[in-house]
Amino acid sequence: MHSSIKAVEERNEAKWNSYYNSRFGFSIKYPSEWTAGEESDNGDGKALYVGNPDVDIIMYAHYYNEDLSPYNYPDSLRLQRLKLDSGIEADMLIGYENDRYVIDVFAISSEDIEYHYKVNVSKEFFNKNEDTLLKVAKSIKFSK
Repeated sequence: MHSSIKAVEERNEAKWNSYYNSRFGFSIKYPSEWTAGEESDNGDGKALYVGNPDVDIIMYAHYYNEDLSPYNYPDSLRLQRLKLDSGIEADMLIGYENDRYVIDVFAISSEDIEYHYKVNVSKEFFNKNEDTLLKVAKSIKFSK
């Protein structure tokens, strides 16, 4: 029985791609059926889903800038904690804004690097993919 459970887990894992960013040292997993874009010219991250104007999903990092604090957010979003698969806790803004579902999972490392997984999608896409969007968010790995 255990071997069949392991086989199912391996098949499920095989349906995921990984993106590793060497500039900021983070990685994230996303479904293999998503068509990802190329890494940005400055090497800060990339779009994890391209080809659909109703879907904007990106992962990137930058050096922390107090003037651009992610804690200045609209009232339409709520802030909550999200425990990543790595055990690190991140902050997550989630809500409905301008007829779109918005998620921003972010964390700031001890080296003042700010990591962001941002989702801005249609209600239809969100309702169909909410569990997957959160699974992707939880897969983020970086150094504390």
